[in-house]
Amino acid sequence: MSVLLLILPVALVLCLLLSAVAAYFYAKSITKPIRDIAQAMVSMQSLTPEAACRTDRNDEIDILARNVNDMYQQLLSTISHLEHEIETVGRSELEKLDFLLLASHELKTPVTAVRGMIDGMIYHVGVYKDRDTYLRECQKSLEGLTELICRILETSKMDITEASKEKRLTDIGLLIGETAEPYLAIAQSRNIQMILANEDSFQSVFPAELIKKALSNILSNAVKYTKPEHTIRIYLKDQSVTIENECEPLSEEELSHIGEPFYHPSGYEQDKGSSGLGLYLTDRILSACGLSYDFVPYENGMRFTLYF
Repeated sequence: MSVLLLILPVALVLCLLLSAVAAYFYAKSITKPIRDIAQAMVSMQSLTPEAACRTDRNDEIDILARNVNDMYQQLLSTISHLEHEIETVGRSELEKLDFLLLASHELKTPVTAVRGMIDGMIYHVGVYKDRDTYLRECQKSLEGLTELICRILETSKMDITEASKEKRLTDIGLLIGETAEPYLAIAQSRNIQMILANEDSFQSVFPAELIKKALSNILSNAVKYTKPEHTIRIYLKDQSVTIENECEPLSEEELSHIGEPFYHPSGYEQDKGSSGLGLYLTDRILSACGLSYDFVPYENGMRFTLYF
């Protein structure tokens, strides 16, 4: 007993010392990865792309580090998506502003012309004394102005981005036939031959209503600018639609501006009923749908090819 009593304090001190040492190293092994996670999260606060928690353990702390890394990557992805959306919206707003400025400028010309003719008729100035003739000119200008306003309103209110998401499997040959039908009668009245070859029809997934609108714009221009006693050809080949019309080919300089709103190439002025919005709207539609196209001159006129 005396020996045990003598050894007991020493054994107790040794046990306490060993326990303290073991507790120190254990606490250090626990707190160090937590400190590393805290330090990594400080870097994450500044949105550093390469910031990440170490994941070289196989315990609950390692699970925590992996969750933090996953959450941080999702945060970066969300921020990147939001930045892209903000940039897209900002670009869209600038495009709308430019469009409205161009529209106001385009509307000012016919309004000024009509006002000038009316003032001339009121005050009996020069040729405007012939009121019957210039009243008909005013009526013609106002009809063109009405059509232009309708096209501007139609273009401005069309939500192409949302409409481009409504995709479905569609037979392109049937769609071309439906779109071209009203233009066949117009072509015949102008002594223009329209040839539709849709034997090589195919099916594809796309927003049918938008594509129909784009093709309608192209066919409208083709009928409008094809010379009398000449031909419009529509044919399908290798997942593409081609529309050729015999007309005066556009130059490279004119083609570089063809997608701009209210642009009128030389020889394609408004006296032919062109608002300058057809190809602009077509370009917007096809870009939103992710489809590529070519609009190039060939030996007899212009060729438009849409690729699916």
